[in-house]
Amino acid sequence: MIDKINFQELQNIYALSKCLNMQSAANVLKIPKSTLQKHLESVEKKLGSKLFDRSQKSGEMTITSFGKGIFPKVQNILWIAGSLSVMDTFSKNAPNVGEISIMSTQTILENYICPYVKELLTKNPGLTLSLSQKDENYYSQPTLNQVFIGCWEDNTETYEYLPFHTYTQKLWASQEYINEHPPLKDIKDLKGHTLICLKSINENENISTQDSLFRQFGPIRSELRLLKVAGPRTTDVLAEAGTGILVGAPESVKLCRLNLLPILEHISGETVDIYVKIHRNLFQLPIGKFIVDWIFKCRDMSLARINITPEKYTPLLSED
Repeated sequence: MIDKINFQELQNIYALSKCLNMQSAANVLKIPKSTLQKHLESVEKKLGSKLFDRSQKSGEMTITSFGKGIFPKVQNILWIAGSLSVMDTFSKNAPNVGEISIMSTQTILENYICPYVKELLTKNPGLTLSLSQKDENYYSQPTLNQVFIGCWEDNTETYEYLPFHTYTQKLWASQEYINEHPPLKDIKDLKGHTLICLKSINENENISTQDSLFRQFGPIRSELRLLKVAGPRTTDVLAEAGTGILVGAPESVKLCRLNLLPILEHISGETVDIYVKIHRNLFQLPIGKFIVDWIFKCRDMSLARINITPEKYTPLLSED
């Protein structure tokens, strides 16, 4: 059914599903209200059912049960079409010409990407780069002109996953915090302490990638105070101020130059694998290979600053 609807009609009814008001949607689309009304009537006729229930008095609209099944499909079609359109911004020959986006957490962007952006843009004037921060979780479905640095392998038919680095969460505290509390020698000594951790907006009781460390605390977990923070740099400030014990990876603590000391060093979480995730269509283009090579070069330079040898990476493009 939906294949009978033209692209303009799809765009218009999708805007209407977001605005739920005919005049508001027409204003967003910059078309007459009467034109939008005709498009809606045409679509509903092609589909054989109504997408909206409309109030005669207020003009407000609600999506019908039928519409709730249709609009996810419409959104997917528009997403694919929009992603394909950005492919036109890439050069089919030059690997360093086009518009590309990199998405990751603040910590990864600040420590592995940002220090090297100036040189990248200076040497490649035909490249347009954008950076997107995503701290609420480590999962994303990047669009065709976007590269995501995060974890969780899924949908390997659509995306390539290149191992970036493996992290292990440990415990850290400021000298001030250590001085103010009795010595910490074992897990049981954590009773009554405050642990600072990242909060995912998608979590229920779990603490995202840090939960594997917390599970080791067993019964004393109920006797800990968890200070959950949506934002990694805020956790750093709190820890350095002596507010509590930070849960974090050694690489992040060192690269951020945090004034913290390791505590209970025999305790650590499970390993967390971070990947460079890129759409296969982009990965096949010269610019896709170019930006992935650059990301790994940035990784190697950053880890070298803290005397860590990363997993070997073989460049996709010749450096000549």
